[in-house]
Amino acid sequence: VEYPSCNHGQTLIQTDGSISKIAPVRSAAVVPAPTLCLSILGLALILDFIIPPALCHITYDRQTLFNIRIQHSALVDYTMPKRDETQKSSAAVSNKAILAAVNSHKDELLKVYTLVDSLKKSLEGRLDSIEARLTTLQREHSEAQHRLDDIDAALSSTDVRVSALEATCSELAAANVLLKAKLNDLEGRSHRQNIRIVGIKEGEEGGRPTEFVSKLISELFGQDNFPRPVKIDRAHRALRPKPPTHERPRIIIARVHNVRDVMNILRLSRQQAPLLYHGQRLSIFPDYTAEVSAQRQAFNTVRKKLVEAGAKCSMRFPAKLLVSLNDTVKTFDSPTDAEQFVNSLSYNG
Repeated sequence: VEYPSCNHGQTLIQTDGSISKIAPVRSAAVVPAPTLCLSILGLALILDFIIPPALCHITYDRQTLFNIRIQHSALVDYTMPKRDETQKSSAAVSNKAILAAVNSHKDELLKVYTLVDSLKKSLEGRLDSIEARLTTLQREHSEAQHRLDDIDAALSSTDVRVSALEATCSELAAANVLLKAKLNDLEGRSHRQNIRIVGIKEGEEGGRPTEFVSKLISELFGQDNFPRPVKIDRAHRALRPKPPTHERPRIIIARVHNVRDVMNILRLSRQQAPLLYHGQRLSIFPDYTAEVSAQRQAFNTVRKKLVEAGAKCSMRFPAKLLVSLNDTVKTFDSPTDAEQFVNSLSYNG
């Protein structure tokens, strides 16, 4: 049976194999050509493979069915885009390259995994030792912190004690200065009745220095100044080894009983200087302590300058310089102040 084209009507296949055409039926929508062809192909396949021809008593042309299949293949090729052969080849090459690269790096990846595993185990052991060490350090730090706290408390206590000791030391230093000044004053006052005789040969006193000094004063200053012998409490040579004959003899220190006699002896020794005894030159000075003597000797240089400038100088106990110049009297407690005064005189001159 020859199947006509589907134009405006439908073809009805009878059971006896005859074909009749019926009038066209209006449809709500026009069926597209590709869909219609697919429907025909599906129907042909059902008739060809599923329903036996003897059961349905339907005969059909094999060539026509083949043509329909060809049309279906063409339609499928038309509706589905074809991939370019170059793209297919390139994709296949890319896949092969990726697989080859993955296979080539498989061993390296295994090595990396092994290395990472060993590093992990090594790090775990090291981390354990580090953790133990950190625990020890934390304990030592805690102990050190406790010790620092104890030291801080001890330092605070020591600071308080040192502050108290400093205050006490300052008080003691001030008291020491006062006591030293009092001691020097007392020592100086104890020497106030002493005189020093310089220039008497060794052995001249004949073993009786007290009587020798009493006679020496009367002989040096005469009966007019001392009508009665001066009373000497005690006398002795300076307490040091006896020098050889060619060296300077030791001085004689004598304590005069009466203070007025001491003042007269010192005044006359200044007025009648130089003093001579059996042709020997001697001098008489007041007996000062070592500290007072050093303080008074510090004025020697400035005293010479003042005398050269026409000033009159005298010393007051313990070590004060009294200067009289141009009807003006000045007192200096230190050589520095006296030196500045001398320099001012030179500048004004």
